[in-house]
Amino acid sequence: MKRLSKFVSRSIGSAVHSVQRCCKQLGCAVGITLLILLFTGCFHKDLMTDRADDIVANLLYQGPEGNLIISKELIFQANSKSSGGGVTEISGYSEFRLSSYKIATGELAGRVELGEMIEEANALLGYSPGKIWMFSILPELGLHYRDPVTLEVKESWEQLSKKPGWADFKPARPDWPIIDQYFAFDWVQNRLLLTDETGFRYAVDPNTFVLQKVDAEMPRPDWNQSIASNNGQFQKGDRNYLEGDPRRTIATFEKKSPAELSFLFGEWIIDHNPMAEGQRKRALSEQLQASIITLKDSLARFSAAHPEADQEPDYAHWSWEQRDIHGKAETIRRAINDAERDLKSENEYHQKILDSPLLTGDRHSAYILHTNLVSDTSHAMVSRVNLRADSTWSLAWATDLYGIYHDYSKADQAGVFETVYSKGNPSFQYTWSCADGAYLVLIMQLHLLALDLKTGKLQWNIEI
Repeated sequence: MKRLSKFVSRSIGSAVHSVQRCCKQLGCAVGITLLILLFTGCFHKDLMTDRADDIVANLLYQGPEGNLIISKELIFQANSKSSGGGVTEISGYSEFRLSSYKIATGELAGRVELGEMIEEANALLGYSPGKIWMFSILPELGLHYRDPVTLEVKESWEQLSKKPGWADFKPARPDWPIIDQYFAFDWVQNRLLLTDETGFRYAVDPNTFVLQKVDAEMPRPDWNQSIASNNGQFQKGDRNYLEGDPRRTIATFEKKSPAELSFLFGEWIIDHNPMAEGQRKRALSEQLQASIITLKDSLARFSAAHPEADQEPDYAHWSWEQRDIHGKAETIRRAINDAERDLKSENEYHQKILDSPLLTGDRHSAYILHTNLVSDTSHAMVSRVNLRADSTWSLAWATDLYGIYHDYSKADQAGVFETVYSKGNPSFQYTWSCADGAYLVLIMQLHLLALDLKTGKLQWNIEI
């Protein structure tokens, strides 16, 4: 019935567009009457060309095809709308599409339909060079990967299941809302993690397609985190705060920026890119591994020079010097145990290294989202600030984001809302950010835009 309803809705939607063209060309009274009748029961949106109502997930793809933004977008197909007493009631269903945008120009590189939320549910997992990995609840599609540019399926489960070593793997068939609890991308080790129908976990090398059973925790990426925070971190242990009301200054290492370097309702732009988090975790693991090797070498040299280091303590006969030697060896051993425990924890669990990682490409610059006026319709601004060697800050540039409200709820009162709402049910709350080395890319209020990292110049701004 749902598929029939969708077919009828699409058919009526096509008829509406035809009548609209007829009315424009002929001014036909009959056409106008028909249009009114059609709109009372149908608000169909074209899945490939109309604006999205919401965004589910985004990835920054960096591969041989170039740098792309991969976006899973929601289209709400309203079946009916009614208003009364200041309340609007809407009924309908959600469909999804996948879009690929070129970062350099904002051009739409590819777009495909993904189907309905329940009947054709799917999850965006991650990427490897030349592959956008997804899982679909449709058995014939299942685990599959797509071309990063065109987004067309390159290999579906039907093909993947025939690869060497895959014949005995039977994927789990979870209910549609919890796909990502059984299939995910491990950004630390750059591999796919899959669950079979008996609950065992498997890892897949996305380049060689080698499949092997593993004991691993399933990562759970949060695709809908806010990009704004009052505090941010370049690395573990440091804190950079934005303090004050309504203008906020930067506080770092007990130093505060002067009043002239302050930002109205300023918040740091945070980097929730799962690939960047994976890089941070790999760097920490490598640091811990190097520390363990260094500590073990140090203990070996110390023990070779001092036999007491490895002996059971004999406090009744040992001198204070011997006791001190043994104590130093114990301190090194405890440090080794702590590092090994931390390394095991990092490898087995998917805790975040940083709570609020600053979006940065060089570890000394960061970006602040703020506004221009104390006004209910003020627009958003972005500024880049640079951290000097003496822990003070300087302003590199500031850019106005005209058309983007500082308060996303104000978009509901703008003309853009009426335009989209006339057919869908848009949400302007989703935000996302990334930096690819040349551009700062933001998604705000169903706009995708890019700023030059060096100059802050707005390169392009498109409606999703």
